[in-house]
Amino acid sequence: MGQWRFARRRDRGANPVACPPLSVVIAAKDEAHNLPALLDALRDQDYPAPYEVILVLDRCRDDSEVIARARPDGHLRVHTIYELPAGWTGKKWALEQGIQAAKYPHLAFTDADCLPETSWLHGLGKQFARGYEVVLGLGLYRRRIHLLNYLVQYETHLTALTYLGLASWGYPYMGVGRNLGYTREFYQRAGGMTPIADRLSGDDDLLIDRHARTARTGWMTEPGTRTWSEAPPDWKSWWHQKIRHLSAGTSYQVPTQLILFALNAALGIFYLSLGIVLCSKWPLEAELWGLIILRYGTGSWLLTRGYRFKLPRQIALLIPLLEVMYLLYLLILVPASLILKPKWRGK
Repeated sequence: MGQWRFARRRDRGANPVACPPLSVVIAAKDEAHNLPALLDALRDQDYPAPYEVILVLDRCRDDSEVIARARPDGHLRVHTIYELPAGWTGKKWALEQGIQAAKYPHLAFTDADCLPETSWLHGLGKQFARGYEVVLGLGLYRRRIHLLNYLVQYETHLTALTYLGLASWGYPYMGVGRNLGYTREFYQRAGGMTPIADRLSGDDDLLIDRHARTARTGWMTEPGTRTWSEAPPDWKSWWHQKIRHLSAGTSYQVPTQLILFALNAALGIFYLSLGIVLCSKWPLEAELWGLIILRYGTGSWLLTRGYRFKLPRQIALLIPLLEVMYLLYLLILVPASLILKPKWRGK
């Protein structure tokens, strides 16, 4: 597997060094309604070095190209894809073309429906300047007051806690394409998108899972370096999004699959055991109540205080309900992802 090289917290205090020029690569398909806000956010980055934005339009049928090419933005370069070569999915080919067109060796990635905070590029640049080849960031969702959004918030924070936590122990296994950076050298060493060209998902997590453990991998969670997206507005949209995301998990390396299975199985065993105890013995003794409270207290602390990103406390109060919903989601959608074909913008 090679030598693990990864970011430790002590690196955050390193002496500041000059940030390298960056190429921001974005694949977009029918995103005319999102492009103005995204391009404004990228134009207004407080980055102290040169950077370019390469927007690759994947067979768009809306006004994306008209909007993009009409902008008087010196950072922006627009590439349009009209056809796909055999064996490639749209987003993979768009990213491949954007990376090939990039003139700088340090690459940043976000999605067209995201809004990066003003120091996003600065955060990536500082990590690259410290010698990291891969930089994992946080892609969060805007908060809304309804149950689906609460579940999305819980799952997003739990996933981030998991992949950043494992990265801190030398086992980076995924990133999010909404907030990710790596060098061209790392990309070429990984074989580019070619090994996963026919997969609709996985441009972020499969690349990291297969190759980041032999690279110097850092991460950033500081305010100002995150990206924000709108959560799925309804259960149907959420279902399609999760099928697409989960479909990449079948191609994770076996050790990664075992680790994730163990983490989720531990949660399932806890609730199965709790159900058995509640059905067989009531009222509970003080010791059992203490263990239950300790378990929920520890989980709530990790999600609300453990990292510099925090699950809102009002949502943390619903953790018992959200955990049960999360387990149901795993039991239903993981098998479904093995059967159903994922979609991205209808493709």
